[in-house]
Amino acid sequence: MLLPILACLMMCGQKVVVTVDATSAPSAAAAAPGHPRFLVLPGNHAVKPSDPQFRRYADEIGRALVFRGFQPAQDPAAADVVVEVDWEVSDPKTVTRRVSSSQFQQNGAAASGVKSGTAGMPVATGGVADVGWSSATVTVKETTYVRTLAVRTFDRSGYGADPPPKAVWEVTIRSEGP
Repeated sequence: MLLPILACLMMCGQKVVVTVDATSAPSAAAAAPGHPRFLVLPGNHAVKPSDPQFRRYADEIGRALVFRGFQPAQDPAAADVVVEVDWEVSDPKTVTRRVSSSQFQQNGAAASGVKSGTAGMPVATGGVADVGWSSATVTVKETTYVRTLAVRTFDRSGYGADPPPKAVWEVTIRSEGP
């Protein structure tokens, strides 16, 4: 399982902790034996490697790979594997729904004038009290987004070929929420 919490990284404007665990095809070890060197690139070639949002993803993925024994390639040509990162945040989806709630209310009696009656229900012992349950229905609007993150790793020797090589490992993470 790769990047189980990386989806949290996609929460707009929130600081998150990212952990990475990886599984791969049997050919992955042969593709980069020892301490493989990696290069992280945007999967969308219109995104520049200097893009701040891409850098955020690339830095987190890089830290996780180093933790697993990979080494960052100092020169792109020296990389054993290329890690591509794609992400997307959907247009907002707003849903309107009605929510009912009920609550216990006590009005008009001082706290000292109320004691517990049968089955724990309060009863007034002095003064005037308006005690009971009330319910209300409220209309709630919720705006959610679908966030998708795809991470693919390729053997560097076949990267950029036409047709593109099959990924050594690949993970897609989706989350939906505010």
